[in-house]
Amino acid sequence: MSAAQMLFEATHSGSDALQVTYFSRPKIPNSVAIAVSQRLCDAVAEVERFDDQMMKIVIVTAKWHIHCFSAYTPQTGCTNSDKEFFWNLLEEKSIAVPAKGYLIIVGDLNGHKGEWLQLSCTTEI
Repeated sequence: MSAAQMLFEATHSGSDALQVTYFSRPKIPNSVAIAVSQRLCDAVAEVERFDDQMMKIVIVTAKWHIHCFSAYTPQTGCTNSDKEFFWNLLEEKSIAVPAKGYLIIVGDLNGHKGEWLQLSCTTEI
């Protein structure tokens, strides 16, 4: 993981300390980022940014290979070609995840401000 991939590390002190590392592109406003718990930070094997609206990290543990995408759909008012590019890229990259890996996609995927759909799947890592 290069310095360009690690934007900053924030640590809150106290007995219930929360340590998080943010992976993002430095000094680019309104781009996607992924926050990773400090206990999983050493398990991050790959950080890949596809564009300002989509990135992926791969977390590798003894039991899991987790491919986690952070994505932000082009908003209403963007061109159809921008929207088509986004969905084609997401499909291409998610299909490329090995069958033995786990795929997680998080973000704003409906393209409308103020509207959302919450889906969740939980498993113990």
